[in-house]
Amino acid sequence: MTNLQIDDVLGFGSLLRAAATEKSAALVTAGFDPATRIASSTTDGTALSNAKAQAKTAQDAATAKVKTAEDLKQAYYDTQSSWCDAMAGALGKTTPEGKAILAIRANLKGTGPQTPPTPPPTP
Repeated sequence: MTNLQIDDVLGFGSLLRAAATEKSAALVTAGFDPATRIASSTTDGTALSNAKAQAKTAQDAATAKVKTAEDLKQAYYDTQSSWCDAMAGALGKTTPEGKAILAIRANLKGTGPQTPPTPPPTP
């Protein structure tokens, strides 16, 4: 697979079509009629250009969805974090129960759902 950009490949085809058109008489004299290849290159180039546009549209939509998800994630985290602070505050942030509540947030590892630690028994 080529590592060239799509626009480079489209330009390559365009330059070849221009050269084949310009040298058409000489190519036909040499036994190579470029007409079929010019037509095929034009059709394939249009298909590639259309596919590029569709991919760009899909990429833009996916980028927007990722941003929406990230914004929702941040809002949800902020809400949960405030709730965590409120519960710990209600129980007393320096009490074992309050510390256990704060530990839920402190122990986030970014690996998905976690089982909350069991709070220590009340003495």
